[in-house]
Amino acid sequence: MKYLNINKIYELLAEIKQLINHQNLEPLDLIQAAEYLNLKPSYMYSLIHQQRIPHYKPGGKKVYFIKAELNKWITESKIKSASEVEEDYNKQKEKE
Repeated sequence: MKYLNINKIYELLAEIKQLINHQNLEPLDLIQAAEYLNLKPSYMYSLIHQQRIPHYKPGGKKVYFIKAELNKWITESKIKSASEVEEDYNKQKEKE
């Protein structure tokens, strides 16, 4: 079995990180974004029209999305569970 020294491991981790970052910045078209989010293209158009989802329209025609921005949009839409709401309530009550 071949062992890697710690510097080689750090180099490989940096390469992996760079590949992941590049993949997240690659533009997706409407169909790709809809598939990624598991949404219908018609619903995507609705979100675009309502300006509820980050998107790009270079030249004013075809719509593009950035995967990292879609990930951020998903995580910003979190709805707290009942236990999280109760925990927040109890923390607020303790402050009073």
